[in-house]
Amino acid sequence: SFAGYGRAGQSCPKASGDAKNKHTVLKIVQGGRSTFYCPACQK
Repeated sequence: SFAGYGRAGQSCPKASGDAKNKHTVLKIVQGGRSTFYCPACQK
């Protein structure tokens, strides 16, 4: 899903309720390509 793409530093779109404030989308760059993910939701 592309729900987190371009949302670095924002709340995770998959989280709900109180978790939404605690889950933040992170951005990492590997080989010149960006990856956006929520470390709490995506394992």
